[in-house]
Amino acid sequence: MKEDLNSHRKIRRSYKDTLEKRIIALDRRRREIYNEIRNLPLIELEEPYQRGYKRYFVLRSEIAQGISAPMFEKILAIINTTQYHHDDKFQTKKKRKRKRVYIDKPQELKNLSEYDWNKNPKILLSDKEKAYFELRDVYNKYSRKPQKEYVFAQPWRFILQVEPNMITHVRQIDIELEKELKFIDTFIEQRNLQGKLNKMYGRKKTYKAYNKSWDLSPRVRREHHNMKTITKE
Repeated sequence: MKEDLNSHRKIRRSYKDTLEKRIIALDRRRREIYNEIRNLPLIELEEPYQRGYKRYFVLRSEIAQGISAPMFEKILAIINTTQYHHDDKFQTKKKRKRKRVYIDKPQELKNLSEYDWNKNPKILLSDKEKAYFELRDVYNKYSRKPQKEYVFAQPWRFILQVEPNMITHVRQIDIELEKELKFIDTFIEQRNLQGKLNKMYGRKKTYKAYNKSWDLSPRVRREHHNMKTITKE
């Protein structure tokens, strides 16, 4: 009886190991396909077309004509944000006193995290440029708690500008990659494996778990170690 029980457990364990190995391999391949699709070349359109509008920040005319314009242009290139909308009013519906009214969509400049401020090699600010930022406690809607961020203290120097969003290039389509991606997505969706995949990667919806570098399960760590060993050989 005991031998039968152990044999049954081994079969279940073997099935689970095989399934987990396949899920990890599929997820790894899915991310590889995403990167391959993202790196496909762009094709220029003979006739560009408009798809809604886009809105972003620019320097005020008086600031753009001043001697400090190059410095603020550099700062703006780092903290600028862009929104897209189907019309040029950039309004959204909101319920007020049991009625739905249209209000202007908010748009703010990007704040800099402590990593961006201290370690990000792509963001290099001089001491004079850093003087225009303040360290504040900003509420993070994802973590639902305040965190330290560097906020540009003089947003009045910039204004929003709206212009047509013209599509001039399209991404080249690889039919084989699209088919393979569709197969993987369908396989995971039909078998409800995304929850199991999230559980195997540890803490859900966190940056480091998403990048497979934090709180991984032993199975996932082992599979990634084996894959790195094979790649090096």
